[in-house]
Amino acid sequence: MQGQQLYYKMVAKAVISKADRIISAIDGYIAKADEELSETLESEGFAEPEETVSEINILQEKIADILQSQTAGLIAVLTAAGGWNEVGEKISAMLDMDDIAEQVEEAVADMLDVEVPNLAAAYIKETEADMVIDTLRRRTSDWMASWSNELGRLMKINTHKQLTDLIQNAIDNGESIEKLTRKIMDGGWRTEYYQARRVALTEVLRAHAVAHEESIQQSPATDRKEWVHTGAHKNEPRQNHIDMSGQIVLKNQPFTLHSVDGDTYYPMHPLDIILPACESVNCHCIHRGITNDEILGMSYEERKKMQQEIIENDDCAWEKELDAKNKAKSGIKSKEKEGSKPKYDYAASKIDRKQIASAEYQNKFNALGENKRITRSIRANAKKMLRHRSGTEYEDLVYINSKTGAVMVRDDYNVARQVNASKAMKKMVKDAEEYTIIAIHNHPGSSVPSLSDIIVAQERKYKYGIVACHDGSIYKYGVSGEVNKAVTNGGLDLLERVKYNCNEQERSTLMERALSTLKDGGVDMEVL
Repeated sequence: MQGQQLYYKMVAKAVISKADRIISAIDGYIAKADEELSETLESEGFAEPEETVSEINILQEKIADILQSQTAGLIAVLTAAGGWNEVGEKISAMLDMDDIAEQVEEAVADMLDVEVPNLAAAYIKETEADMVIDTLRRRTSDWMASWSNELGRLMKINTHKQLTDLIQNAIDNGESIEKLTRKIMDGGWRTEYYQARRVALTEVLRAHAVAHEESIQQSPATDRKEWVHTGAHKNEPRQNHIDMSGQIVLKNQPFTLHSVDGDTYYPMHPLDIILPACESVNCHCIHRGITNDEILGMSYEERKKMQQEIIENDDCAWEKELDAKNKAKSGIKSKEKEGSKPKYDYAASKIDRKQIASAEYQNKFNALGENKRITRSIRANAKKMLRHRSGTEYEDLVYINSKTGAVMVRDDYNVARQVNASKAMKKMVKDAEEYTIIAIHNHPGSSVPSLSDIIVAQERKYKYGIVACHDGSIYKYGVSGEVNKAVTNGGLDLLERVKYNCNEQERSTLMERALSTLKDGGVDMEVL
């Protein structure tokens, strides 16, 4: 058995080396394809075509890496198993631990956070050259969060079915584990890069459609919108999309699309998520705003005021829609059972979405010292709560068991600047081994951890706590002994003063004093 495992390790190295050479060899082809795609997108009326292709490639690499990591896990299970029964048990355990949904959700959310605001700002200038978009409607922000979550869930279901079907087919065909392993190592069993390319292309173009819709809705001078079929890039155009090209509706009304599946759909824009895959995958249709010349002739100040009223009225309408709908089915968790209803007008607590999606922010979490899976979970949940609570005074709370990977979330407690663990979360802490639970919550005011945060960490015996601030700051705190409250308060005051000192040398000295004082008070504090 050891010799067999050694053989497969050697084969795996050879396959990786071969894959590297293939990837290197097709770099030139990919570059040409990208140039062609950029030209096609530009000719079809898509904004920022070169940046769009770049984002497609970035997302493609992320999705491909996620799929290849899953494949590597499958190979590891097969090479270690002594028989098909053991394969079944190990695959089941592997799928239970698989966090592909969270990885895909984070990758897509990061892309949407960067692309939708950028593209909306570009598209609004097509109808009103002097207008800007500096905030998104709540409807759009909530959609970005809910869709990235749903796409992650769908990717998990689909890829898990691929894995289980592959194994079942091998068993049904009387194949050996060794033959199946070689088949997977030879590559091509599910063409990860092709799947990743399809996902990336579809989702980045979906970001265009959502951003264009946002610009149309925010534009005071735009009162209608038109569906435009633009052709296709290396795929056959859909006749029904050609037929509906030129369809014009009021900007707050949906289009009518008669699908090839026999049903009729009412999308607000191309690639609307209400459309089935047969009407959205690789779709290059766009829509455009049609302006009202009378409003277009108004002054910038008048139109800017109208834009703000549009945003406020739509946010109010969206909140009423959420109240009227079955929130459990909406996919957007906005339960408002406790405290007052959230208010979304706290400019100081709005996050910088580009910063939260950046590699620099992502890399901060690598300093936590956890394994890859737990690090990803911490990072993804921190980013999710920041997006959820952006522009509010409310906090979410997440518990992660660093030993088992279990996650529990409280995102429906709407009392300003407070967080409260649910009964289930408290039970999770009680049942877990001491010093295994990692607690994460956000601070809308971007303040340092409070004394009460530290006391709770001591009482509940957290491994450590994390405060994710809306300005991008991250604090990691833990209790190393008995907490001296007076000394700890002094250290926290010094740490808060660091943020308001403009002199770099003085900031460094003050930071050193703050962390030393906290240490004397029984608290381990890190600023990531």
